[in-house]
Amino acid sequence: QPFWNVAGEYGWLHRGLSLLMIGCPCALVISTPITIISALTRAAREGVVFKGGLYLENLSQAKAVALDKTGTLTLGKPMVSTVKAVDCVEPTTQNCEPCDNLVALASSLERQSSHPLGEAVLAEARNRGVLTRYEPALEARSLAGRGQEGWVNGKLATIGSLPLFEEAHHDHMPAAVRQGTVAAEANGQTTMLGCDGAQVLGFLAVQDQPRQEAKAVLADLRALGLRTFMLTGDNASAAKKIAEEVGVEDVHANLLPADKLNLLDQLKEKYGNVIMVGDGINDSPALAKADVGVAMGGANNAQVPGCH
Repeated sequence: QPFWNVAGEYGWLHRGLSLLMIGCPCALVISTPITIISALTRAAREGVVFKGGLYLENLSQAKAVALDKTGTLTLGKPMVSTVKAVDCVEPTTQNCEPCDNLVALASSLERQSSHPLGEAVLAEARNRGVLTRYEPALEARSLAGRGQEGWVNGKLATIGSLPLFEEAHHDHMPAAVRQGTVAAEANGQTTMLGCDGAQVLGFLAVQDQPRQEAKAVLADLRALGLRTFMLTGDNASAAKKIAEEVGVEDVHANLLPADKLNLLDQLKEKYGNVIMVGDGINDSPALAKADVGVAMGGANNAQVPGCH
C-alpha cells in the first residue's frame, strides 16, 4: 500500500512524526537554531556578517534585489576623463588655467567628502598640482545626493549634477556647458558642474568601470529567480551603460535618497521581501528600509544602525 495511505490518509507519516517527537523532542527543538548558527558561522568565514538569523531567513523569501551603482556594481574608483571650463584654452592638455581653477574649486568642496566621485576630483587636483590652491570649503555640506556646497573665498560655491544646476543656475547657465554635459552623459560618463558663487565655471566628467565579478553575480541572482533593479543617483545614460554590461534587468536613475525609499516601497508591495545592496552613505536609508540590507565590505555605511 502507498506510504501515505496506511491506516488512513498520511497514516504512517503521522505515526512516524509522533514517534520522533516522543523519542527526541529536544533534538527537534534545537535543530532550527543550530542550523541558523551553523549558517551564520559559515557566512562569517566567507567574510559575510549577518546582524541576526532573521535576515538569513528573509533571504530565502526574497523575490527582488535592488542595487546601487557606484561602488556596488562598479569598482567605485572613477577617474576624471574630461575637464571643460567655460574659458578653456587648451582642451587637449593639463596646462589650461581655467580648467585647473575649476578642478581646484571642486577639490576644495570635495576635500571632506568620502564619495568615490569626490575622491576622483581630489586625485585629478593632485595630478594638476592645484589641490592646495584653495583652503577646504567652510561649512561644506552634501546636497542630498546631488552635489556639495560650501564657502570658498567668501562665496557660496557649488559642485553638483546637471539637474541641480538646471534648478539653481538656470538663468546663467552657459549653453556650451549644458551641451557639453549632455554629450558627456550620452557617452556614459558621470558629470559634475562647478560654480564659484558668482558664475558657472564649467564641468568635469568621470568614468567608472564595472566590477569584474558583477556580471556573474547578477547571472546567479537571476538563476535563483530574483528580479534585479539598479537604483542610482547617476544620470540615466551612465546607469544604462553599466546595467547592460553587468546584466541588471531594470534601471532607475537620477534618484535622490528619498526616491530610493519610495521605489523600495513599490518593490516590496509588488514582490514581498526585497534585498537592497549598497556601499555609500546615501544608501543607508534604503538599506535600513529593505527586508535585507547588504552593506558592501569596507563601505562607509557598514556600521550604520539598520544595516543588516
